[in-house]
Amino acid sequence: MILDLITVGNALDSGEIMQQKHPARVPDYKNVTLVMGLVNLMWIFAVIWSYYGFAFVLVLAAVLNHLITRLDLKLARKHYFRP
Repeated sequence: MILDLITVGNALDSGEIMQQKHPARVPDYKNVTLVMGLVNLMWIFAVIWSYYGFAFVLVLAAVLNHLITRLDLKLARKHYFRP
């Protein structure tokens, strides 16, 4: 265990670890994530609709839309007025 730590320490000092090749780029899963988020939102809305009715789902959708819009504005302000 100690010998392994010494070996790693020596490798760090000599720069061996920094010269290793990085792995290939990973695939972009943004679209898959967005589609699965939509699927999950739809089945959750369907369950809420079956228990509480369509009006409750519309109010919940409006609240979610408002919260997402506020988050977008906050992030845009933070990006624009960055120190």
